Amino acid sequence: MEPWRSWLTPSTRSSWTWFVLFSNSNGVYLGDARFEPFFAELERRKAVVFVHPTASPDPSAHQLGLPDSLIDFTADTTRAVAQMHYTTASPERPASNTVFSHAGGTAPYLAGRWGIVDEMNVIPGGEERGPVADTLRRLYWDTALSLSRTPSCGMAERCCRPGPGPVRIGLPLHPPRPGP
Repeated sequence: MEPWRSWLTPSTRSSWTWFVLFSNSNGVYLGDARFEPFFAELERRKAVVFVHPTASPDPSAHQLGLPDSLIDFTADTTRAVAQMHYTTASPERPASNTVFSHAGGTAPYLAGRWGIVDEMNVIPGGEERGPVADTLRRLYWDTALSLSRTPSCGMAERCCRPGPGPVRIGLPLHPPRPGP
């Protein structure tokens, strides 16, 4: 039995509609094949998945003496998006019910580069997974803590699709800090 099945308590087994996941768990990212049955179950339930960054598994990131939230949260979100696109077994992963926090990290900046990598067929499996533009159009992007104009413009250019927009306005859930 898959360990994640224990996460479904009797009260949630029939009504589970959303789930919050970290971008990685001890260095294992969401595109890892071990998550495939879990995501299939989420899709079967039509659950919404909200992905939030967590601490970097890279020890060199911690040698800088800076908090993960300063730089590596955006990088870790980007790693999760890229790894899900380039390594998942299904071209539908990540699914259209997936919301990435903080505007997808640096994904809007790197979307053009990923498109070039796809065109050059640098990473095997492009025929099965399709272009990164298709993946990015399926996703939703929460804008909490992403108020810079530059990423928003890049995201609009790369991630737009017909119908309701992929950008979701969000606010941080942690309380504001007291003033000076």
